[in-house]
Amino acid sequence: MPARAAVSVQVDAASVQVVADQATVSEVLSALSSELGIRYDTMANLDSVIGGTYSGSLDTVLGRILRGYNYVIKTRNATIHVIVIGKAGNSPVGSGASPVEPAPAPSATPPNINLETMASRRNR
Repeated sequence: MPARAAVSVQVDAASVQVVADQATVSEVLSALSSELGIRYDTMANLDSVIGGTYSGSLDTVLGRILRGYNYVIKTRNATIHVIVIGKAGNSPVGSGASPVEPAPAPSATPPNINLETMASRRNR
C-alpha cells in the first residue's frame, strides 16, 4: 500500500512551520496557498517528493522547499506570488531556448586610434 502524503502548515507572527511527509512540492505549495493566501504559478513539474520540517521566515521556508528549482518570489501590496520557472540547470519547459552566452567584458584599455591619421583622411 503506497504511503500517503501529508502537509501541515503553522503560522505565528514571526515564522512559518511546514511539516511535509512524503509530499510533492506542488502539494506543499498548495497547502501554503490555502493557509497563507500565497499565489503560485509554475512552468515546471513540481513532482519532487520532500519530507521534513521547514521553519523560519516565509522566504527561508520557500527557499528550502524550492531547492533544486529556479523560481522568483514577487511581493506586491502584501500579496506573495511564487513563480517556478523550472528545475535548476534546465531550460524552462517548452522554451526551446538554449543557454545564453555572457557578453564579453569590455576592455579596460580603449582601442588604439590614431586621431592624426583620421583627421588627415577627413581632409582629403
